[in-house]
Amino acid sequence: MASGYVVLTLTFSREDDQWIGECEELGVGTFGDSLDEVRAELEELVQLDLNGLEAIGERERFFAEHGIELFSIDEPAPRREYSLQPDGCLLEPKRVIVGA
Repeated sequence: MASGYVVLTLTFSREDDQWIGECEELGVGTFGDSLDEVRAELEELVQLDLNGLEAIGERERFFAEHGIELFSIDEPAPRREYSLQPDGCLLEPKRVIVGA
């Protein structure tokens, strides 16, 4: 399997007294009391999901079906910015190493 990195979109929003975090491309999510807690848990879930896809040999197919681009480790990341949406949702691009 090829190694490199992907850029995934993590979204964070607040509902009442809970933070919710989701990875748009992988469909994984979590919730917690603080943004830092949710960000750390979501990053761990993303890595576990990517490792699982690789372990069963499904990473390339999944990436192709979901439009996830694998970049060479030496290639600069595409320019994506954090953004705060009108609904208060924070979009955060996250560079994640795969296949290392």
